[in-house]
Amino acid sequence: MNFLGVSRSTIFSPHSEERDAAIFFAVVDGLKDAGHTVHTISEDKLTQVPIQLDGIFTMSRGTRALQLLEAAEVHNLPIFNSPKSLLENTRTKISKLFDKEDIPAPKCCAITCTSLPSLSYPFWIKRGDTCAQDAADVCFVASETEYTKALHQYEERNVTDLLAVEHLEGDLVKFYGVEGTDFFFSYYPTLGQQFSKFGLEEINGQPRLFPFDASALKQEADRAARLTGFVIYGGDCVISANGSFKIIDFNDWPSFSLCRKLAARAIVERIIDSYGK
Repeated sequence: MNFLGVSRSTIFSPHSEERDAAIFFAVVDGLKDAGHTVHTISEDKLTQVPIQLDGIFTMSRGTRALQLLEAAEVHNLPIFNSPKSLLENTRTKISKLFDKEDIPAPKCCAITCTSLPSLSYPFWIKRGDTCAQDAADVCFVASETEYTKALHQYEERNVTDLLAVEHLEGDLVKFYGVEGTDFFFSYYPTLGQQFSKFGLEEINGQPRLFPFDASALKQEADRAARLTGFVIYGGDCVISANGSFKIIDFNDWPSFSLCRKLAARAIVERIIDSYGK
């Protein structure tokens, strides 16, 4: 089969340029090793999408590249992850979707630069229109003073789509998966010297290692993947003392740094299986 792989622009890989490139090219190599032809291009250089392909896999997040890819998707060209899904499912829309479909998640509400949320301090303010591109896109606020200051900073950057998100006490767990496969990986980001994009994981502190059902977490994460169209996904959840969990973040195609070989194998498997060849 003949594939096009579209790599992510560095603007959408804050502090993770090499990690994102590594998983992308691990998938490229895996498809080539399986006997397939793979052409690659950065989303920054994508100007048209040839439709005489068998499929596309993409880490793109920029609107322009996603719109070009969506035009190809309209012609029934299978694409992982779906550009239509990526364009539609902002953080704000995902929060509403999770609430509607009973995906376990924290309370959240949309806010403006002049409104007060109906949440108790502390809570988080997150950019709602896109994924976090720098540390200023996600803020932890513990008082009205901090809240007002954070809103002012968002206003200065012309960021108006904002979510206030409940802060949950418990163990922070990061997870990675590929829907439709057996692959699922989770770990505690504050246990040992783990990589952090912005250092925000430290707010939950050292994990107390509350027991939880990893298979149930995979089941809910896979369900979230099917609802959003983010077949290749990563996220964060908080485990409470009683073992229940809530998904606090859900993203398309992360870097899979700690499980790259296993993830690449699962992504290649998922791509090939989807074409029945």
